Amino acid sequence: MRHAIEKIKDPDEQALDQIEFAKITRSEEPIQKVHQRLAALKEECESDDENIKSLIELHLRLGNIDEAHSLIKRDKNDPDDQVFAQLEVAKITKRLEDFQKAEELIRRIDDKVCKQICLVEFAYAYLDIGNADQARAIVPKLSSEFDQFGVLLEIAKDTKLRQNLDTVRKFTFNKEEIDSQFVAQIKLILLSKDQQDLSKAETLLNKLKQAEPSKNHHNFDRMLVKVYVAPGKIEEAKALCDKISHPFYRCLAQVTLAVAINDPVDFEKAEQSLNQSDECMHDVARMKFVSGYLRTGHLDKAQEHIRAIKDPQIQFRSCLVYLMFIALAEKEFKGEVREQEGRIDRVCQGLCDERSIQGFQKALRESIQEGVQQAVSYRTSD
Repeated sequence: MRHAIEKIKDPDEQALDQIEFAKITRSEEPIQKVHQRLAALKEECESDDENIKSLIELHLRLGNIDEAHSLIKRDKNDPDDQVFAQLEVAKITKRLEDFQKAEELIRRIDDKVCKQICLVEFAYAYLDIGNADQARAIVPKLSSEFDQFGVLLEIAKDTKLRQNLDTVRKFTFNKEEIDSQFVAQIKLILLSKDQQDLSKAETLLNKLKQAEPSKNHHNFDRMLVKVYVAPGKIEEAKALCDKISHPFYRCLAQVTLAVAINDPVDFEKAEQSLNQSDECMHDVARMKFVSGYLRTGHLDKAQEHIRAIKDPQIQFRSCLVYLMFIALAEKEFKGEVREQEGRIDRVCQGLCDERSIQGFQKALRESIQEGVQQAVSYRTSD
């Protein structure tokens, strides 16, 4: 894993990854390297503010709130960067005054698109600290229906209240294209697992295919496989997998299916599809394999795919996912499992979910004690 970090050329990206590595391995060595980069950035920013964003982010990740605060005031570069940094401070401190500072920064932004992006992040920041009412108050300020839907969906997910889910269901799209409506519906199904919501998604996809018959819709079909799996409609998922002609998207869909039923045959089919796809897509697909094999308890297969990844950033993220799963399964982390799941989610960009964690822990308990020992050895030696 250290080798994967060292391959990352950007020194700031490398420092941020060292922090994640240190959190998982509880090692001091990566933090020492981070402080070396921190010192270098401080020196650079004394004469030039070009790298101040990187310096702020490092301070935030290390928990140095006061230092980050003072640097945010100094930052005269992109206003959205200031907002994102201030929101990170607010999420850590949970202080109303820090959220108010972020709101004031947003008001100063002239670019409409940039302001909308910041408002969405503002709503999510409130949700991160459990303040659904403040997040909901931001929804009318959003010009994009897709963003409005997204925030309302996150509120329903966080609060787990039936009335909030019903609010999302009743949401009406007046301006969004059908493809955006379909993606929104997919997100709703993954939360609700409701047949009525699934039927609406199927109708939207059929409309999309009729409107653009010459266009390939492989990715949308892959997404539909994912939502068939959620409520347990395995036969429908299998049938749709077979219809996806693009090997990359078929591969991703087959991994999803293989995880759902823990079937080695479907994993083999996915491996075959991977071999048929363009090599430039292999690293992204392999990260999906890492997550899939971990969910079903196949540590050796997960390691194989990690080692085969060529992009150092993707390889490192896959290593992080691997170590986080192991740490969760061995209960080595203190704190709530939900917090660790959130970290995994951010690292692997949605490839993991609550069910995958539970499934992996179950697999460990039942059949792979020997694999755990191999994983511990892998973690300490690499």
